[in-house]
Amino acid sequence: MAGFGIDYRTTYFEYPVLTKIHGRPTYEKIKTLHNELKANAQTVLSDLGGGAYGHLGLVVHPVKYALNANVPYLKPNTPVRPQNVVGLTQHQLTSQRDLYLEQLREYREVTAVENALRQQLVTAVEPMFLAALRDHTTNKIIAPVYNILQHLYETYGKITSDEVEQETMKLHQFVYDPQLPIDSVFTLCDEFADYMTAAKVPITQKQMIRHAYVIIKKTGLFNDELKSWNRRQPLQQTWVNFKLALRVAYQELEEMHDLTQSNTQFGANMVQEIVEGLRDELTAIQPEQPLPTQLYGNQVTPSTSIVSSDVSTLMDEVASLKAIINQMQFAMNAVQQRPPSPLAYNHPYYPPSVIGVTPGTMAPSQLTPPFQQPPLTAPTPPLAPTTRRKTKKKRQYCWTHGLCYHQGTQCREKVAGHQDAATLQNRMGGSARNTGPNE
Repeated sequence: MAGFGIDYRTTYFEYPVLTKIHGRPTYEKIKTLHNELKANAQTVLSDLGGGAYGHLGLVVHPVKYALNANVPYLKPNTPVRPQNVVGLTQHQLTSQRDLYLEQLREYREVTAVENALRQQLVTAVEPMFLAALRDHTTNKIIAPVYNILQHLYETYGKITSDEVEQETMKLHQFVYDPQLPIDSVFTLCDEFADYMTAAKVPITQKQMIRHAYVIIKKTGLFNDELKSWNRRQPLQQTWVNFKLALRVAYQELEEMHDLTQSNTQFGANMVQEIVEGLRDELTAIQPEQPLPTQLYGNQVTPSTSIVSSDVSTLMDEVASLKAIINQMQFAMNAVQQRPPSPLAYNHPYYPPSVIGVTPGTMAPSQLTPPFQQPPLTAPTPPLAPTTRRKTKKKRQYCWTHGLCYHQGTQCREKVAGHQDAATLQNRMGGSARNTGPNE
């Protein structure tokens, strides 16, 4: 009979051998096992639970399974052998027997798959960490696979409130690249829901939808579909329906070749918003008593004999911000594939290397505020180093921004793949901005 004599582990499973946990289990190690078991459970086809996820219902909580399938996964019980009842026709007896045989086949298949999954899990974890689940009479662990996983999460995979806050912040800061499959957003939200469940702070289906909604809305690509979603009846606003609706919208944009074009505009709009924000910050930064400045070569020199360290440091920060604005503005223009806007190439703070542009080639009349070059006057020699008290902020390496004024761990605008541990000596594939020999 089907289900007997089949080695599901070697014949079907995607992971014939699970990643073994050496020593005490942790949340991340348990999660790795759990993901591998999910993949294995789905490799064996089944009509249970709607038929779309194989035997996934054996390794996930029923509530979690319901978020992905509209039909619950119900593990079959041992079928009852039919009895010969006086008065039944031969056709009825045959039908009764056929039904029993199908129920028995299904029961044995599910039992065999679950036994294979359980055996994998028990082998991957050192015995002392599963001793509480072992039956001392039979010396076997007969608990359902999901219950074993739940025991590991609750006993050894405890998550602190600080870790919950960090994961929540990562989710809020995530920026979706529309050129990637939209299921990457759904996977992220599913994993976050699993994490919160393990932390004993489970989130609702409505909250999951809201997280994905906000991430997708930031792209500006799916506004029509999101508006349509908002008009749906509350009972129709399920996690399954949300994913189906957005997958269809994504496929339509892909067929119309709108993803690449819109994504480019999305990136340009982001740069423009950041540029405008930095300009606003520069406008707001004003010393209590502004000092008149004069232009001397490529350096702005205060005309006063004594400059406070605070004002000097402020001027350095302003210079750095202006350089960043110039670079970002040119990046935006390059993305939009149009002639660059007239920025202050002659400005003393302008960086010397800009792709396709020669510094110092634009007349002062072409400069745009707040980069207007100050009027030239008789040059004043720079003050002697001994009379200037300048406190320069030390630059540090960030994987996302290169050499800047914050560490990678303190970065507030981390992009996908950001590495907190990256250093100037070992950039880990991070940004090379401002790391040249002349910086």
